[in-house]
Amino acid sequence: MKHFRLEVIPKKTTPLVQPLDITINRQYKHLVRTIYDHVRLYDIDCNLSQRDNIIKLTSSCYNQMCSNKFTSMHQYSWTIIAAKNNAITFL
Repeated sequence: MKHFRLEVIPKKTTPLVQPLDITINRQYKHLVRTIYDHVRLYDIDCNLSQRDNIIKLTSSCYNQMCSNKFTSMHQYSWTIIAAKNNAITFL
């Protein structure tokens, strides 16, 4: 264990140091939830608890999130982190 150094993120600073939690993960979860709801609401014959279907769903959502339409959202998450980190000094 000589090669490892334990780093602890201070309490209540997760949104300051994890930009994906601010924008990208939220939108990704919303997209997955929307698809699940759509399948249930319209009684589509698709079992979203099967491994292959989960992989397809994840792949499709990832593909959508990689679209150029979301580029500004990805950039914004890093911009907001930089702005917040400049305003906060860690002890």
